[in-house]
Amino acid sequence: MAGSALARRARRLPAVAGILLLAGTASPGGAAGIAAEAPADWAAAGAPRRFVGQDLYGHIDGGAELFHEFGFRDLTVQDYARGEATLTVETYRMTAPEAALGIYLAKCGRETPRPGLAARHTASRWQVTALRGDVFLLVNNPAGDEALLPDMLRLASAALADVSADAPAPLLDRLPAAGRVPGSERLLRGPIALAPLFTLGPGDVLGLGGETYAVAARYGEGAEGHLRIVVPYGDRRRAAHAFRGLRRGLDPFLEMVAARRRAFVFRDYHGRFGRAALDGDTLTILADLAAQPDLD
Repeated sequence: MAGSALARRARRLPAVAGILLLAGTASPGGAAGIAAEAPADWAAAGAPRRFVGQDLYGHIDGGAELFHEFGFRDLTVQDYARGEATLTVETYRMTAPEAALGIYLAKCGRETPRPGLAARHTASRWQVTALRGDVFLLVNNPAGDEALLPDMLRLASAALADVSADAPAPLLDRLPAAGRVPGSERLLRGPIALAPLFTLGPGDVLGLGGETYAVAARYGEGAEGHLRIVVPYGDRRRAAHAFRGLRRGLDPFLEMVAARRRAFVFRDYHGRFGRAALDGDTLTILADLAAQPDLD
């Protein structure tokens, strides 16, 4: 989906900021925080902390790049206390539901949802990670006390109650369902999200430019498993330009072993294979294959 379309959609979404027990002040690109009642016997500990745009580096230096690549607006951080126990809620407002989903898929790990929270989430005694509309939310439990998990879920539920539930575009439908490893799905919008999956080349080698969403997932198990990346550029000329850029910028540790005008096969330094093929406005890449694939 092109960035311009997502931007138009994002402007139609209601402004949502973080969890506050006290009213917050509007920040650039956002609005005052929504109210969220703390569970019984809990109280806000200190004032909420807000991070807008590049200020995010002051909170998660070294991890902010991924949020900005997908499209970050603002973050509200609020601490809660009950006696010696503390919980911290982090509410990340992204530019669109697709951006929030991209962050959630990158961060959630194996999903283990618990009763009490209707939004998509995964929960452990250390952290609740949740997604709703354009909001990605974390409830952190630094002590890891299992007894606090119900309160963590209640905090998350209250925080997300008034968030628009607009669903992201069905980008993952571009991936075949057969053989797909559950939980391996990812969205990509640039080189930072791509890096943990496979090294295709330096920089934005797929030409996503922070405008195009690619989708990726693992297929099969063990030595027979492989990675599939699908990039729907929405324009044939953009797709052809990106394919040529990938071919020219292929990582030096990847050896091209066969090629034709709209496809090529490569071998990685582990002796496994990959294939990139252009079909209309879509580029499909297979990587980590056990056997050399055909060009066609």
